[in-house]
Amino acid sequence: MDICTTATVRPEILDRTLRSFYHNLFSGTPCRLVLNIDPIGDTSAHTTEEVIEVGHKYFDNILVNCPEKPCFPYALKWTWEQAQGKFFFNLEDDWELLAPMSLEDMVKAMNLDRNLASLRFPKGGATEIYCTQSRSPKEPKYKYNGLYYECPPDRRDKEGYFGSPSLIRTSWAKRLTKTIDNSRSPEKQLRALKKAGDKRVSNWKYGVWSRPGINRLIVDIGTSWRRSRRIRKNSYTNFTEWSSDEGRD
Repeated sequence: MDICTTATVRPEILDRTLRSFYHNLFSGTPCRLVLNIDPIGDTSAHTTEEVIEVGHKYFDNILVNCPEKPCFPYALKWTWEQAQGKFFFNLEDDWELLAPMSLEDMVKAMNLDRNLASLRFPKGGATEIYCTQSRSPKEPKYKYNGLYYECPPDRRDKEGYFGSPSLIRTSWAKRLTKTIDNSRSPEKQLRALKKAGDKRVSNWKYGVWSRPGINRLIVDIGTSWRRSRRIRKNSYTNFTEWSSDEGRD
């Protein structure tokens, strides 16, 4: 299984992420870490080499890319283009997995539903009937269909790729990397394709994966870190790159 990870120079955050996913999801599965490290983050205290060392702490097989400039669409596209096999796992460097999950069961669900493009982990809770993607009371409910919690039909024009940890069908992703450019966030680009009726996105199903009784499966561990070190997104809704506010008093 390829794990496609977009990271910055913050080894302690990546270590927390990989530790939680290694023990709760990937343990026992032969994996390759496909790691793009953008040159932004805690660069005054840490180096790119330290980030690579964190990857080797959990995985023997690692493919690394270190671009000269930070660009999230490029980073995502590069990692996806390296993916091999029928499925890969998309994992940004700042998520923590809070409960054990079965990667084998996720793969079985993807194999049984050949129209399913991705299964993402939720920040919300799950019951035997419904799951919510986030903890917001406004979040629509994803109903369990016997295999996974399926995106509601009236929500599909907003579905596609999200930054939360996801198991993704490689054939679906490889068609889309041809269209992703560096001008807008990948989420924006894929949602635009869906709204336009592009069959590469609109003909697919999208799901959420959790278990009944889990109140929150993943947690964002990057936002508070970013704010404390004055690292910001160039745009919240159209994120393409990180930048630093250091020295801008």
